[in-house]
Amino acid sequence: MSAWKEKFAALTAKTHSQQAVWWLNGFWEEGVQKNADQIYTWVQKFKELEYGGKVFEVKGKAKEKIAEYKEGSDLDEFNSHRFLESVGETLTVIELRKRLEGLILIKTEDWLLLNICSLATEKPLSNWLMLQEKD
Repeated sequence: MSAWKEKFAALTAKTHSQQAVWWLNGFWEEGVQKNADQIYTWVQKFKELEYGGKVFEVKGKAKEKIAEYKEGSDLDEFNSHRFLESVGETLTVIELRKRLEGLILIKTEDWLLLNICSLATEKPLSNWLMLQEKD
């Protein structure tokens, strides 16, 4: 496997929240801090669509009484379109593919939060591979 594919695979395995942090850290100096609140909202919406309802953090004894939500790393195509509709981006499949052309590296039916960040900021995903996450 080539180096960029290994790096991309590691990046795409991150949860929605971790992808958001990585994106913000990587592009902070390019001005994405103005999108931080919006990206946080997107993460919450991704979690909601993935889980099927609002996700609440429960602590203490109450945590034992409910099924634990495990945050994923992508959304299926149906929920991806639901997400886009929720943020006012109602697009046909063809329109969406045209907008994504040149922004994404690997075409799949599943969506990453990073796809949304790239689409919204018009920053090609190939730029990700040049970034080093700031820990």
